[in-house]
Order: sequence, then structure tokens, then C-alpha cells
Amino acid sequence: MKGYNGLIMAGLIGLSLPAYADITYFSCETGKGTVALKEASGVLHYTMTKNGKEAFSFASKGQDFAGFTYNHYARYQTDYLNVSFSNGGYRYLVFSNEEGNQERRGVTVINLKNSKDYTYECTSGAVDRLNELSEKLTCNIDSAQGCE
Repeated sequence: MKGYNGLIMAGLIGLSLPAYADITYFSCETGKGTVALKEASGVLHYTMTKNGKEAFSFASKGQDFAGFTYNHYARYQTDYLNVSFSNGGYRYLVFSNEEGNQERRGVTVINLKNSKDYTYECTSGAVDRLNELSEKLTCNIDSAQGCE
């Protein structure tokens, strides 16, 4: 009986702790390095890694992924989805676009001071689960793209 009570207590303790899974929502190789958008311990992380070293990272503030937003637009044979955040005078858009038979994925970085943008498209190794992530994010209502 003593072992049975310990098993019940372990089960109750396990139920009271939040269960976080590490999930990769987006990852690919670009001409500038590897970009990734991952959830770890309930926090969303964007990273760019070059030559095996982290060149840039940004993490959500808290467990509700604050700081990241999404936009989604879809119509017949067209689907645009992006996850974005701002940091240090730049806006970053991780995107997954499909139009007709063409698919494009990658990251666009926009300089907010002069509106110049730089797009780094995926060249290989794409993991794309942005649709799952968008269900956990707040819509960016300032974007003309909308939030379907």
C-alpha cells in the first residue's frame, strides 16, 4: 500500500507541473546561416546561427510568447503566413509563402528607420510548422495582411 500511495503522489505532482515540450516551428539554411524558431521551456526563441555559432537571438517575454505576432492571408492557391518581432530598430518576419506551385520560406529583416529590407530565403533543410505556432500567437492588427 505504501508504494501505491507514492505512485499516486508522484502522479499528482506531475499533473501540477506545466509540461513543456521543445518544439521546432521553423528551421532552414539560408545564405547567411541557419535560422530557427523554437519553443523551449515555454519560451519562444528565434536564432540565427552561422558557422556553428549563434550570431543573433531573440526570446519571447514570458510564457505567452509576448513580443511575437503573426499574420496570415489565404485565398485560392495562395497562402502567406508570417511570424514577426521587432528588436533594435529592425522588424524580423519569418515567412512561409505559397502561390500556385511556388513555395518560398525564409526571413525578411526590415530596417525601421529607412524601410530597407533584406530577405534571406531558405536554401535547404526547411522545417515549417508556422501554422501550428500561429494558433498560439496574437495577430498583428497593424499589418494589412490580416489574420485569417
